[in-house]
Amino acid sequence: MAAPSQMATSELYCWEGDWDLPSVDTECFIVLAYAKFAGAPLKFHKIGNPWRSPTGSLPALKTRENGSLSQPSDIIIHLRKQKYNADFDLSAKEEADTLAFISLLEEKRMPALVYTRWIDPKNYVEVTRRWHAKHAPFPLNFFLPGSMEEGIHAETPVHTVLRCYGVYEPSLAEAGLNKFFFRDSPSSLDAFVFGYLVPILKMKLPNGRLQ
Repeated sequence: MAAPSQMATSELYCWEGDWDLPSVDTECFIVLAYAKFAGAPLKFHKIGNPWRSPTGSLPALKTRENGSLSQPSDIIIHLRKQKYNADFDLSAKEEADTLAFISLLEEKRMPALVYTRWIDPKNYVEVTRRWHAKHAPFPLNFFLPGSMEEGIHAETPVHTVLRCYGVYEPSLAEAGLNKFFFRDSPSSLDAFVFGYLVPILKMKLPNGRLQ
């Protein structure tokens, strides 16, 4: 449990949810999970238009102290500085392990998620483009999906990412019957793993190889 503070409520802007998820976006899901684990009193805005956020991208955290932040790592650092720290009871080794695993996720897992949703032709046409066209306001729904797709590049093949799952096995085995990676309290590592795994598992994709 994180220590409480007197931080004024910050506003978090995230992609809307679907498929029984609070958000369909991995990075938004990570921030939502971490805020829940740390007990941060955020005001949530679930939207389908990233241009309505204070940074023009999602997720975005609007604060009184540091302006607006858009990267999950920057948002989590801000919450920690405000005494909402899900990692406050981790040992030095556990903190190092957390950083290593998160780095692996960002390097190997994120490109595969991007590929699965935005590059795979069947998934993009039948799910990703259709979802964003449905949730974006008129007339943005006509060109937002295509604009987002044009700016996305994926260089890591799916088979490369599938192999990286083996890295988690020792940690899961060591965790044993614990509910989370480190004993009985969720940490930032749980938030990142949860955010990377759950959305892709829940989405109804015609090409579910990564699932």
